[in-house]
Amino acid sequence: MVFNTNILAGSGGQAGDAFSPVGLQLKNSATSLSNYIHGASSVNATVSSPFSFKAPDGKKATIVIWFHPTDDLGSIMHLIGSAGGTNPEVVASPYGFFVRTDPDPNLQVLWQKAASGYGIDLNEPIFIQNQWNCFMFSFNVSSSDKSVRWYHNDADQGAGNATDTTYRFGSASGAARQFFVGAKVFGGQSSFAGAVAEVYYAPNQFVDFDIESNRRLFLNADGTPVDLGSDGSTPTGTSPMIYLSLREGETADQFAVNRGSGADLSVVGNVSIFADPVSVSIA
Repeated sequence: MVFNTNILAGSGGQAGDAFSPVGLQLKNSATSLSNYIHGASSVNATVSSPFSFKAPDGKKATIVIWFHPTDDLGSIMHLIGSAGGTNPEVVASPYGFFVRTDPDPNLQVLWQKAASGYGIDLNEPIFIQNQWNCFMFSFNVSSSDKSVRWYHNDADQGAGNATDTTYRFGSASGAARQFFVGAKVFGGQSSFAGAVAEVYYAPNQFVDFDIESNRRLFLNADGTPVDLGSDGSTPTGTSPMIYLSLREGETADQFAVNRGSGADLSVVGNVSIFADPVSVSIA
């Protein structure tokens, strides 16, 4: 699966569209950390395999995720990521990327270079409990502007630059074997406690969130999510690798059905529909 879309402008959804996605609560606690969303590709999967989590290594990517923390478990909590191996509670190298707390209330983004070592290692103090948070993150180091686009609830975080290198999306043997939402990843660390919604992961696609109209492709001006379409292709014209979206009337396990071009995931452990509507307050 090769994605080469570079999005610079567009028009977003409107509040009148009445799109109301539902959050999924991952009921992790200090005594129960095995509640998450997870998928693993075949050991023989390649970047050209249909329905995997592997894409060609590249220089640009976009992630959007809505999250609502309900508890602080006192250690590094993993929100979303990709790595080798098949066990999301003790992942294997080669590592891909991790979005996690480190330390709380900082949210950290780590992204491995194809040649190993982290080319992106950024922290922002935006892990805010007991409310929905909209995380929008993208980079494109193939352009002259290496700055990371990182927005929290429509506010620019001024996150700095990404290293000009090729990033690990799945070209190497064993890379991007698994994708996870909320799993603890390493021993001694923690799973995410709270709710998630509208997970969008697009390796080799760049949405320039510095352009307000591009942010409106995902986040309406009233703080509600935009409907990204049945396969997540509405913002860019190309379906992302991952698009997880739970709609009204669906059961909790349907959140793991990937609407994007990659493989489906599975619900593991104790999850439920989250009561609070998915919405943030923006300036």
